[in-house]
Amino acid sequence: MRAGSNKQGKDPALEESDFDRETARLAVRMLTARAAGMVLQNVAEVDDFKAAWLQEHFKQNPPIEGNEFLANLLEAKPVYATDPYTGATYHINPAAIANAVLVTREALAAKLSRSITPKVADANIAIMRSHLERHTYVSGSNDDVKPSFRQYRKRPQHQQQRLAQ
Repeated sequence: MRAGSNKQGKDPALEESDFDRETARLAVRMLTARAAGMVLQNVAEVDDFKAAWLQEHFKQNPPIEGNEFLANLLEAKPVYATDPYTGATYHINPAAIANAVLVTREALAAKLSRSITPKVADANIAIMRSHLERHTYVSGSNDDVKPSFRQYRKRPQHQQQRLAQ
């Protein structure tokens, strides 16, 4: 057994923690909701009747539920309906809509995985820059900063006397 591995031969650094699982579950739910919204927007551009059906389905089965939402959409029976205003007959295939959400969700996940690390790094840099700007004193650069922020404090009288000796 090599150093740093556990009894099962797995590297502990690569094992998935509860935090990892919960974060992934939350990310999947958010990506599903975003993908469902994008699919709804695309459907609405082409077919108002299908978009209305999809909105109603979203009310009954919120997309934020993630995989549960998709399972419900996949299990929904196809709908045949006639538009009362135009007389047009519509076939709504929930499985095809679920497939569109899955494909969109996967594309969003790929985009997120490419962009999340630089965004987190940029946010960390901005936080540290802001902190350093507020709490670092360079002579003459920021005279309105309170002396307490500069870590300058007057020493008590008894300490000053001891230092003078």
